[in-house]
Amino acid sequence: MKALATGLILSALLAVPVKAQDEVYDTGVRPTGDECLKPGASEAVDLPQLLKDPAVHKGRCVIVEGYFHVWALFLSEGDTKIKYAASAKALQGRRLGLYGRDNLMDGLRGLPRGRYVRLTGKVWDCESMRTPDTILLFGYCHYTSGPTLSVVAYETAQPPR
Repeated sequence: MKALATGLILSALLAVPVKAQDEVYDTGVRPTGDECLKPGASEAVDLPQLLKDPAVHKGRCVIVEGYFHVWALFLSEGDTKIKYAASAKALQGRRLGLYGRDNLMDGLRGLPRGRYVRLTGKVWDCESMRTPDTILLFGYCHYTSGPTLSVVAYETAQPPR
């Protein structure tokens, strides 16, 4: 019982509050892709365009918007509600895998399911992370493949009308 109480207290103390809509989350975290934060370094790309031809954007800094859930960015809020959305084969081509430093990703995961966000980062893909020396991948590419984004910054946003 004491361990349970201690766990609950620690959980409450470590909980990250969800910030107000359209507020920029400054985590101070910069994974690979720091250059994407320099003024003018990142170009805005529509998520459907990026997913249609990810090879065109590979290695580039982009700003992309969509609906977030677990470790992926989705085309629609409805996609985030599908069981196992981040790995469901039915959603291949409709999501972008996400990676970033732990506290940046923890901040994203603290948002409500299906929250519309604007992400800045560098486009990669799961296939590039698999090398002869790779034993195990964690996160998005552990379960599926396809394009990914190394997230360096995010903010909540309003979905298009």
